[in-house]
Amino acid sequence: MRIGIEAQRIFRANKHGMDNAAVFVINALALMDKRNLYFIFVNDGPDKDCLELPDNFNVVCKKASYASFEQFHLPKLVAKYKLDLLHCTGNTAPIRCTVPVVLTLHDLIFFEKNPLFAQ
Repeated sequence: MRIGIEAQRIFRANKHGMDNAAVFVINALALMDKRNLYFIFVNDGPDKDCLELPDNFNVVCKKASYASFEQFHLPKLVAKYKLDLLHCTGNTAPIRCTVPVVLTLHDLIFFEKNPLFAQ
């Protein structure tokens, strides 16, 4: 399979929890899976040493704002790299995507204070 992983914030210097989770998952996959081909989509940043990747993993840097990266560039990257699956690691995903999407939803705390979801 050709698998894309959206992890655009993992190269920033001050990582948050979901960035660290993405780094952990990617590095664990790199140790376990030598069969599938991976494309890690990131925004450029100073911490490029956080990943230890074998030859079946490719890092693709794209400099763009978060929303532009996710909604505009990511669907184009899915087509360009002929992906079979896209994993989005940061709570959101492209509205339109031509392949199945796996979404990591880290928490739902924002629902707690949102009047649309209050009981």
